[in-house]
Amino acid sequence: MAGGARRPIVAGNWKMNGTTSSTAELAKIVDGARALTAVDVMVCPPATLLAGFAAAVAGEPVQIGGQDCHAEPAGAFTGDLSAEMLRDAGAIAVIVGHSERRTYHRETDADVRAKALCSDVAMPWRRAVDEASRGPLKLSSSSAS
Repeated sequence: MAGGARRPIVAGNWKMNGTTSSTAELAKIVDGARALTAVDVMVCPPATLLAGFAAAVAGEPVQIGGQDCHAEPAGAFTGDLSAEMLRDAGAIAVIVGHSERRTYHRETDADVRAKALCSDVAMPWRRAVDEASRGPLKLSSSSAS
């Protein structure tokens, strides 16, 4: 796309579903993605699958994203993952502000903004923001905003 227009992304958030045996399902997604030339395809698996999925799609037309990140780059936050940790595991993007996180974890606009800023430092080329009450999933690039 000319003029810096954003390329559409089709992303699948696996939420809290999948185990290592789900690699067979990922292979089907990769096969289907090869026929899609006008969009990028991304899979956002649970954190336990992220590194394995990233290795499995290396060189394929599917990208891997994280489902959430902490707003801090490091610290004593048991069970949380930083955007840098997600990137290190193979993610090229992260979803922040998902409606489920807002509802079940009571994340606020300030929380989402902090996560978006932190993820922008670790993954400056892409971050995803899902704000159900404000519209559909929006993917943005820090170079095109």
